[in-house]
Amino acid sequence: MVKKAQRYGYLPTTFKILHELRQELDDNLFHSSRYNPHHVLHRLLPQPKDTGYKLRQKSPQPNTSFRVINIYNLLGQMEY
Repeated sequence: MVKKAQRYGYLPTTFKILHELRQELDDNLFHSSRYNPHHVLHRLLPQPKDTGYKLRQKSPQPNTSFRVINIYNLLGQMEY
């Protein structure tokens, strides 16, 4: 019914259907409760685990060992 209303111009195409609206609100609630220490639900979340992994730091300079392929040169070579 919503799709028909959008098709005939009664609703704007940017109108969110119930599923999209529910998903967006659910994502906002999860993000807020996880990252806001003053949120009511924040205290109910489990504490983050300490895995003990020591991940490598990013190198200060970009890796130059990869060669950049020019798409136009590649297409030119494919013609012959």
